[in-house]
Parts: sequence; structure tokens; C-alpha cells
Amino acid sequence: MNAVTFLSANDTLICVFRGSLDSMSTPQVEQALKEKLGVEKKPRLVFDMAEVDYVNSTFLRVCLHTQKNWPAGSFQVVKLRPNVKNTFELAGLGAILLTRGPDAELPRGSALDVVLEHELALDGNQIQYTNVGQSSPITPPPARQQ
Repeated sequence: MNAVTFLSANDTLICVFRGSLDSMSTPQVEQALKEKLGVEKKPRLVFDMAEVDYVNSTFLRVCLHTQKNWPAGSFQVVKLRPNVKNTFELAGLGAILLTRGPDAELPRGSALDVVLEHELALDGNQIQYTNVGQSSPITPPPARQQ
């Protein structure tokens, strides 16, 4: 069974990893990754870790090397199992590699760049244009009908 498979979706290359990514499997994974990235360079790269049950420092090094050599903000490590996420965090990589994606947990005061995949429409009737610079109460949405 391959430890990595590749999926292409629009501008994103998704690397789906599985099993244990240790000193035995990581060299083959790293070679496959280098070969794929040499042929198919997409603007975004995602490491999908949903099927990974173990990582060690050799795979963490691959993640750091990839993050360092990819354009800022376009590399994500997503869908980590709790024990794998814990390994990233213990190595001090949680804030570096895991701050993007749907499972992001940022400390209070962190800055975050957001990319919307749909149009953002603002309702001018909901924006207060008077007393600029002063706080105003937030108008709650109307109650739902059941």
C-alpha cells in the first residue's frame, strides 16, 4: 500500500498520506513528493493526514522543508488525528504548520488572513454610518421561525 497518493483539484495539489510516517516510510514518501512536485506545481499544496496514525521527526522535517519552499500561505497540513496533532505541537510546529484550515485554533490576538471562496456581500442597511469611531450594539439576526 502506498503511503501517499496525489489528488488534483483546481489550483490545489492534495497529498493524502496514510499509515505510519516514520524513518522507514518517509524516504519513499519524500521521493514521491519530489517527483510529483517536479511535474505538477500547483499554487496550493495540502497534506491530508486523516489516515495517518503515527509520525516521527523524519516526516516533520519533510513538512518543514515543504513549508519553507512553498509560497507563504499556500501550504496546509489538515485533518490530523489527535495523537499526530500532539506530535506536531510537542515539536513546536503547531503554530507554524497547523494554523490554517478548518481545524485552526489560534491564540487570542493572532492575525489571520482569510481567503473567501465565494462573493462577500454586505447589507448597507446593517452597517452604521453615523457616530463613526464609537461603539454601537450589534443587531442580532431575526429569530428563526420553526
